[in-house]
Amino acid sequence: MTFLKNILLRPLLIFLLCLSGSFIGPAWGITNVMPDDGAPRIIRSEYLVDHSGNSGIEAIKSLVREGEWKGLSEDSANFGYQRYPYWYRFELSNPSQAQKEQILEISYPLLDYVDFYHFAGDNLVSEVHTGDRKPYSQRLIDHPNFLFPVKIAAGETHQIYLRVDTAGSQLVPMKISDATSTFVQLGKEDALHATYFGVVSVIVFFNLLIFVALREKLYLYYSVAAFLYMLFFGIMRAKLFPFIYSDNPEFHHTLLLLLPSSCLLFSALFSREFLKPEQYSKTLGYLINAIIGIALIGLAGILVFDAQTSLQLSVMGAIPGSFVLLIMGPILGFMGNRMAWIYATAWSTFMFGVTISALSKQGLMPVSFVTEYGMQIGSALELFILNAALASRFYQEHRQRIAAQEARLLEQLERRETEQKLLNKSLSDPTTHLPNRSCFEQQANLVIESRGNKRIAICVIEILRYMEISRTLGHHNTDLMQVEVAQNFAALSVNMPGIVKLQGPSEEALICSLEPGSFVMLVEAELAESHTEQVNEILKQAMQPIEFKEMRLELRPVIGVAVCPEHGLNTETLLRHAQVAADSSEALERHLSYYRPEYDQYNARRLMMVSELKEAIKNDHLALYFQPKYSLKENRVVGMEALVRWNHERYGLVRPDEFIEIAEQTGIIKALTRWVVSNALKAQNSLKELGWDLNMSINLSVLNLREGDLIDFLSAQMADNNSDPQRIYFELTETSMMANPLDAIEVLNKVCALRLRLSVDDFGAGYSSLAYLKSLPATEIKIDKSLISGICGDEGNELIAEATINMCQKLGYQVVAEGVENEETMERLRELKCDSVQGYLLTPPLPMERLLQWLDKSESDTRDVS
Repeated sequence: MTFLKNILLRPLLIFLLCLSGSFIGPAWGITNVMPDDGAPRIIRSEYLVDHSGNSGIEAIKSLVREGEWKGLSEDSANFGYQRYPYWYRFELSNPSQAQKEQILEISYPLLDYVDFYHFAGDNLVSEVHTGDRKPYSQRLIDHPNFLFPVKIAAGETHQIYLRVDTAGSQLVPMKISDATSTFVQLGKEDALHATYFGVVSVIVFFNLLIFVALREKLYLYYSVAAFLYMLFFGIMRAKLFPFIYSDNPEFHHTLLLLLPSSCLLFSALFSREFLKPEQYSKTLGYLINAIIGIALIGLAGILVFDAQTSLQLSVMGAIPGSFVLLIMGPILGFMGNRMAWIYATAWSTFMFGVTISALSKQGLMPVSFVTEYGMQIGSALELFILNAALASRFYQEHRQRIAAQEARLLEQLERRETEQKLLNKSLSDPTTHLPNRSCFEQQANLVIESRGNKRIAICVIEILRYMEISRTLGHHNTDLMQVEVAQNFAALSVNMPGIVKLQGPSEEALICSLEPGSFVMLVEAELAESHTEQVNEILKQAMQPIEFKEMRLELRPVIGVAVCPEHGLNTETLLRHAQVAADSSEALERHLSYYRPEYDQYNARRLMMVSELKEAIKNDHLALYFQPKYSLKENRVVGMEALVRWNHERYGLVRPDEFIEIAEQTGIIKALTRWVVSNALKAQNSLKELGWDLNMSINLSVLNLREGDLIDFLSAQMADNNSDPQRIYFELTETSMMANPLDAIEVLNKVCALRLRLSVDDFGAGYSSLAYLKSLPATEIKIDKSLISGICGDEGNELIAEATINMCQKLGYQVVAEGVENEETMERLRELKCDSVQGYLLTPPLPMERLLQWLDKSESDTRDVS
């Protein structure tokens, strides 16, 4: 009977006890055995969603009804972005005969709050509250991953509860192993991360150095993008948390929110610089700008939305934007951008890693080594490929820069050679190729300044019959004759006692050309005076006729001499006095004359002309003549140059260079210039009323630039005459502006501020460099007649003129050729793309009445030709 009771009642009792267990305690479904060999073992668990968000451990332990706890379908919990906290539970069993102390590891460090509860039956063994949003110092074990030590006696089974509340992905991969295995494995992972961070840091530093050297934004964007990826992965693995602001989790959390959009932003900026999509398709250019806008919106969203929403938006914006950048590579590759294929290959490796990692964070892929480290692997491959491409690009650009630099050096050399040719041209006589007046004055000044106690004589040789011969033989034959005369005088001067060698543009010379039919030399007076017989013999030979084209030509040369210091202390004065001596009656009789004050007829006349010029200005006894400026492009007259003339009641028509020189030397130039400006503007208005809307060019003296009220005067004249400043040109000669260039530039800038135009007159007659003229605020260059004459018969002259026109136009100037006297020269200038011409071919300067007749005739002729 007893035996029967035992057989029947014992199973029933066991069944009741099991049944009652569902009411008196939890029914654990998953038990994990602690590994005997200490090797890592994945923890399987059950989970429960805490929809209330604030359930405590006691409430959770009491939830025992079937269906509330669910087993994981995968090895690790991966639910993506979730709003509610999750609870996890599992048992740890130690079936061995010895106590075990191992470490439970959660290998995903971006969990905001993690609560760990360790129970032995109903006894709470340990409780830990940690997480990514808590200070790092509160962690039990110093490591970015969450590590919890677990100690279980032999043969016991304990219960573990975990509460995870995070705004990020609900990703909770757990494993358990002994301490040695745990830290060995973590050490290997840290070594891999250190290798990655080291390589990327080298790439960042290398490209920053290239940016500093080249100042190209491409390398800066690439460096910043690579650094942001490295920083992003460091934050994702919490590698910075232990070292930077470890007690301020909000700092790292904010960085995590900023990084996805920041990475997209600088990736897009780099792609725009690297691919240049706007050069192939405007649509692609707009598209990449839209991606930049999306990245900026993602950054701005951090200020508007909560952390979880802004992070999700940033990630969801970064992924499509990155895919668009990926697709853009092949598209541009098919359009002919070879670098786009390299870009597409590099970007695809990164996007593959990003995709599998993102899918894992969203809970759409299981956790594995590939999903954990996909972005790092992809970004490393991408950086290696792109860095190789950038290195290749850098090499190519370096070669291109060297080629460009060589081209620039060659261009500078050619420009310097052209400037040297221009300089030589400006210092040489175009006919005889001897040093000209400008060159002689420079060299003579140097000799006079260093003469010491020596007496230096300037000797001017003038051919009295030059004009007669020129009218008889014509210009061409006269030029040939002048070359022969120059060679003859140069040969004779070799034996002249005391002759001073002068440095010409290309070689030393003994004699210089002043103007057609006039030469000059420099002699040490004492040596010449001590060898009178030799000097007389040379003069006798110089007086002899020359043989030219089977003709015997009597030249009748005369020589005027001025000696320093008796007759002057500077070259300008001595030269003038020597010319006065050459024009004297003594020179006509004896062929040689020294300067005497009584020979200078201009002295008394000059004293009278100073006061009479003031009266002429005051009483309006001056007149304006106008010389047209003709456009070769538009085939019409486009402007006039106003030229002042003085018809003196006793002396007749006074040469402009004479009375203008007097005005400059006596201070009358201010009143004279203002008279010209006022009357020229009135004349322009009169022409406009008659249907001729033309530009007006007015000459300024460099002395006018020193007038303190010049700008106010010009402004007032513009207003009084209602003149268009864009149609008014003020001309200054090249040499006058170079006399005091800094002061001139300052005043001329003020003139141009009134929207008036500036023209450089007589360009090529001086010796200023194009580099210095470039600093002037000029809009027009007027090429001197000396550079224009002979372009049709002399290939060298033509090359110089062509180079001058091309260089001036490339520097942004309008080019006007002065002194055009025949149709052949004008047509050649038209072929050389010269903008406009002036000269006697059109007409000499005319008074207003005759100018109107000429304009009407010119317009009629143009219509007839049309």
